[in-house]
Amino acid sequence: MPKRPVPTLETAQQQLINDLIPTARSHRLAWSGGETQLLEAGEGLPLLFIHGGLSQATEWLPLWPQLQVDFKLLAIDRPGHGLATPYDFRGVDTLALADQFLAEMVALLGLKQPVLVANSMGARWALEYAVRRPNQVGRLILVGAPAGISPRLPNMMLALRWPLTRPLMRLMFRHANANSIRQFAAQLLVAHPEKIPESFLLAKAAGQRRHHTSLLTFAQRIMAYRTIHPAMLLAEKWSQLHTPTDFIWGEADAFHGPAEGKALLAQIPAATSWQLIPGAGHLPWMDAPAAVAAAIRAATGSRS
Repeated sequence: MPKRPVPTLETAQQQLINDLIPTARSHRLAWSGGETQLLEAGEGLPLLFIHGGLSQATEWLPLWPQLQVDFKLLAIDRPGHGLATPYDFRGVDTLALADQFLAEMVALLGLKQPVLVANSMGARWALEYAVRRPNQVGRLILVGAPAGISPRLPNMMLALRWPLTRPLMRLMFRHANANSIRQFAAQLLVAHPEKIPESFLLAKAAGQRRHHTSLLTFAQRIMAYRTIHPAMLLAEKWSQLHTPTDFIWGEADAFHGPAEGKALLAQIPAATSWQLIPGAGHLPWMDAPAAVAAAIRAATGSRS
């Protein structure tokens, strides 16, 4: 039997859009560091979605059908991810880049104090931007554990940094497929991998194949040998955060459990809510999209 052709990211993404939210549109945006992609759907209050590490803007699409009636949904590919141009992160101050990139995106989109919905490393970028430019962010909704809460990382993530395993991880990215993505997701990202749509797996695999070098240089930049890099730790940044901040936390988050998440409330002057999503992992909307959508509506005051 002949092998099925391996889809490009453009083809895989379009299939995912067709499957989940056919009204979504893709646009190209130019910024000072290259080009990126904007995905857009819906009408209403703008929500700007920022994806996590080893990911892309399409990661949010399984959630969007639950929200498109109430919100204008905007998702961007971070540099070196998705349909953004490749990015070599060696020697780059990634937090300064986070601030610069998000500031440029907000300006390009004409947003005024937008609500940022962010996950994992995307949440770390959003937090950095909000601390550095508090007047430019209206609200933070952090879905899943933000990166930088503590030095600890799962061993599978540390394998991106260790010299002995780094070549294997590069090979894994270069040859990513639906099966490898489902296995990775089962270990780190979701509580119910059987719920992940096939087109989602194919799009994520295509993104990793496209950006294997960008993803590895980014991982090496943000990690120390056995921990996250000290510069990435939020630590005293929490006390400097004055943007209203809501947490939506998966009960089975593999990076940081609910107890760690709830403890953050005492450290953040502007923390407004903390919502636990039962039976959900680090990407809680993949396991429980309706519950996460309801939590986002509650955080923004929408009653639909």
